[in-house]
Amino acid sequence: MPNQQVNDVNFYYELNGKGPTLILVNGYNSDLTLWKPVMELLKNHFQILLFDNQGIGQTVDHGGPLTAEEMADNIICLASSLKLHNPHIAGISMGGTIVQKIASRHPEKINKIALLATSAKWRKAMLMGLRSILTMIEKELCFEDIFTAILPWVFSEEFLSNQEKISTFKKDRLEYEYPQSLKDQKRQFEVLLHFNGEKDLQKIKASTLILYAPEDIISLPYESEYLAKHIVNSTLIECPGAHGIPIETPEVVSNHFKEFFLD
Repeated sequence: MPNQQVNDVNFYYELNGKGPTLILVNGYNSDLTLWKPVMELLKNHFQILLFDNQGIGQTVDHGGPLTAEEMADNIICLASSLKLHNPHIAGISMGGTIVQKIASRHPEKINKIALLATSAKWRKAMLMGLRSILTMIEKELCFEDIFTAILPWVFSEEFLSNQEKISTFKKDRLEYEYPQSLKDQKRQFEVLLHFNGEKDLQKIKASTLILYAPEDIISLPYESEYLAKHIVNSTLIECPGAHGIPIETPEVVSNHFKEFFLD
């Protein structure tokens, strides 16, 4: 699969499907495989760009500190270098953080946007929780303990009650060839820690779809309500599940995307 050099970043990316361009931006500690279930349902309707963010997967960058602004600017440069003009863009969690910056900094270069399970400013409680996971990794706890600690942060009661789904997710994590290093996970954590997009929301003029889940304990429903209140041209919709909605309910997400982006 191809790579594209943009500034000091060598992006790994995959381009699938035909139709209007839709760029899907991953969240914290997630590579492009996060969006694969949604992509498979949408590739007959959109040309979809998936890529590994800076600090994860097969993308290689400078290895220094990261900001949401830098990541946003480089994604726009990636799209431009691939001649993907006026794309729709969707981002989940940290990806939603980045898409907010894209929409406020590069309004003339995008079409519609979607913000999934994200926030204009991440809560201290959530950041403390993520930091505790980093501490577990630093202390070299076993995969099983870390995996078990992460699960309830990401998934709904229904998903957590389905051992087959948990086993499949666990198998995928164990077999992944490009695990994120502790250094890179810390770099992405710093993006969330220092992000405050509250003052930029008024700059977002793109038509915006905001999806949230009632069981999400990383991005609470009121945080999506705040986004909807302060982004002028926005639509707020509840999805079933928790933070990992593209994994739990890809059909629901893809249907909302088709209805919104193809309108």
